[in-house]
Formats: sequence, C-alpha cells, structure tokens
Amino acid sequence: MEPTLPVWSIRPNWKGGILERLEWLTDVITSSTGAEQRRALRLSPRRSLEITVNPTQNERTFVDLLLHKLGSNDWLFPIWFDKGKLSVSAGLGDERVNFDNTYREHGVGGLALLYRDAWTWEVISISGQDEDGLDLDVPLDAAWPKGTVVYPLRHARLQNETELNALSSRVGESVLLWTMVEANEWPAVMPADQVFEGMPILTTAPNRSATLTVNHTRLATDRDNQVGIPYRFDPVGRAFQVQSHSWMRHGRQQQAEFRSMLYWLRGRQRALWLPSFNEDIVASRASAALSLNLDVGKIG
Repeated sequence: MEPTLPVWSIRPNWKGGILERLEWLTDVITSSTGAEQRRALRLSPRRSLEITVNPTQNERTFVDLLLHKLGSNDWLFPIWFDKGKLSVSAGLGDERVNFDNTYREHGVGGLALLYRDAWTWEVISISGQDEDGLDLDVPLDAAWPKGTVVYPLRHARLQNETELNALSSRVGESVLLWTMVEANEWPAVMPADQVFEGMPILTTAPNRSATLTVNHTRLATDRDNQVGIPYRFDPVGRAFQVQSHSWMRHGRQQQAEFRSMLYWLRGRQRALWLPSFNEDIVASRASAALSLNLDVGKIG
C-alpha cells in the first residue's frame, strides 16, 4: 500500500546498538516521615530510540536530502530490533504474511514494513494477527520471497537539530534521536515469582559487569544561625536507600517479560521488594524444616 507518511528506510549501524528510552511521569508527594503518595500522570510512557546510521554512496546523498527536506515531518519508523522473517513466500495480491510473530510489537490496526533494502520495501496494514503471522487490510503490491524481513512501524519524529558528518566523500555518519508520537501500549504484568505482603519480590540477580551503586538519602535538615553550634533535625531517624540494578536479558521472551514488568511499575507509581543481592546475611548453622529461628553471622 502507498504510505501517507515518509518511511525511514536506512538501516542502523549495530556496532553501538540501539538505545531505547521509556519515560514515565510520576507525581510523588512525600510526608515528613517518608511516607509517599504516588500517582502516574501518563497513560503510556514516552518512547524514544537513538540510532547511528552510516549511509554509503547513493544512500549518503539520499539521507542528506531527506534530512534537509523532511526533517520536521512525522515519519513511519521501523522498530529495527523487532524483526521477523517470512517463513513462506508471499505473492502479489496475498492478504496474509506468515512468520514467527511471538513476543513482537505488531498490533491490529497498525502498520508493518516488508523490507529488502533502502530502496525496496512495502508498507502493509494489519487487520488481524496470531502467533504465525499477520492478516492484511490491503493485498500485497508485490511478491516477497521466503526470508524477507518484517518490521513493526511506529509514528515518530526527529529532533530539531540533526547532523550528517562526512567520514569520506562517499560515507556519512549520523546519530539520530527518534521520538514516538503515538501511544506506546504494551501488556502490563506484575512479576509473580515471589509475592510478600501483596508486593512482588524482584528475584532476578543483577548483572555485575558494572558497579552497583547504593546511596543513603536522609530527610534530615541542618539549621545554623552562624553563632552557636549547628543543629541537625532528622524527623525519621533513618536513611532511605537508593540502589541501582542492572539487567542483561536474552531472547525475546525475557525481553518481553522485562518490558511488561516496567509497564506494571508505571515509573515510580508501584513498588516491589528489592533484595540487596549482597552477602549481607549468612546463616551460621543449618536450620531444621518448620524452624522459627535462623542463626546468622554477626553483622551488628
């Protein structure tokens, strides 16, 4: 079908990966005792994707012209990391494409892209979907062989300032930030592996390839009249910990489950139990089944 918006068809350079940001907005009211009231202010998060492209030869000129003429337009932008591949060929006039559609972002009423290269592609409109493919509103305009890649399409907009650097006379490089300009829906699922007092426990151990930071934040205030000894007032008498956590998720199922957890949290609106994942409490001797006591090493 003929798209109503320009389609971004230049593939990213995967050397540095693609950076995706999901931004929720939470109104947090904190009392003097540290108790909080939290509410989500957005129905869905704002979403942006940052990619690096290295167009060569004719593609470099093509990108230069696109950015010059259509930089302020809304675009149809492929979700490059969510591609599928046709399991069987699709013929001219077909109203269905078949591929593994498990844990992908396609949705009824949305658009997708059949893609071969920057110049050869087709936008398709989705009327229905299942785990084995997509049903189409409009028959295909061309035949597509088995193995053709399929990308979800989203309405997106470029940042105001864009650069296209010339690495040589035939090779360019540009870092582009795309902001989605539509609702960013995804199923919200509460982690249910372990639940205590109605709240889930995060059981996924952190990826320790980078240092995990822990900050101790207090509600204390210092009062100083510049004459006597400064006075400190701490209404709670304890610190609140801010602890980082890093994930490394492998495979589409783990990535989909992680995204569903983020959507359930809705930014800072909902809470879960976060273990320190350090060897803070170590049993000093074995405990029998049904025992009410746990002996641990001295930690003060």
